[in-house]
Amino acid sequence: MTFETTLHRLRVFKAVVELGSFKLASLHLGITQPAVSAHIQALEQEIRRPLFIRCAGKAPTLTETGSLVYAYAQDVLRRTEQLEMLIADLDSHPQRLTISTQKDIANTLLPAYVQNFKSIYRDVELVIRAHIQDQVIDDVRHARVHLGLILSAQHIHGLHTQVLSREPLVFIVGHDHELARRTRVSPADLQKYKFVCGIQTSMYAKMIRTLLAQLGLCDYCVTVQVEDGLTAIEIVKRGEEVAALPLYCVEADLRAGSIRAVDLACDPPYLQLQLIRSEHQPLSRLAQEFAALLKSRTRSVPSPVSK
Repeated sequence: MTFETTLHRLRVFKAVVELGSFKLASLHLGITQPAVSAHIQALEQEIRRPLFIRCAGKAPTLTETGSLVYAYAQDVLRRTEQLEMLIADLDSHPQRLTISTQKDIANTLLPAYVQNFKSIYRDVELVIRAHIQDQVIDDVRHARVHLGLILSAQHIHGLHTQVLSREPLVFIVGHDHELARRTRVSPADLQKYKFVCGIQTSMYAKMIRTLLAQLGLCDYCVTVQVEDGLTAIEIVKRGEEVAALPLYCVEADLRAGSIRAVDLACDPPYLQLQLIRSEHQPLSRLAQEFAALLKSRTRSVPSPVSK
């Protein structure tokens, strides 16, 4: 058998597998459903084997051959994206370094590092994409960026991870909140109050929920869900909610006195500030230099929190 399928056909097949239907794949790719079916049929004719088990009213499931072709498609399309990005880097002038990062990191930590880096590499163009954690990981996994910056409690499977620092979670309240005047507050006490948290279906919010559960904080009421820490801080300033955020995200407001850190009766949970990259993508010289700068300038020991 000579396998000479096109990249576009592999993209169509991959979309059907990952979205679970021909219709959703057609909407995602911007082509008609008959066109999707035609691509899949042509691929099956070329391989001479069925790729899906089709049952009326049910999502198509992969055959053994289909699973092999899906793994192949993932690898080929990932390598194609890497090649496109490397060629774009060669063609771009000035040199370009693309970074994907969580919104809170982009809003608080990253600007100082960018300034330091640009003072050395004046002709380098930095492209910074600020997303929720799920999108940052997807960007790195599919080699759309050179580096990613996330806050996580554990290493992300399949990615190269460098831990830059450890960040404690700080429980914050508004200046006039009753918890602002209390000392030695237990997790059981915190459960009595309303919380503003991340979008509960997101990877980051699930991670925070697990950390709070390990602290003994399980049965608490979430009244507001937000995508970024800055919004959570503004809600806390004006309302009765409690928020659990990494120290770097709240330091400036704590120093200004616009919010207060809850005096916790136990040690706080910690997260890791992580620099992540694809295990399959070679690290460019610029990416190596930026990673070295981050490592040299991030704190290794958290600074004290002013109550």
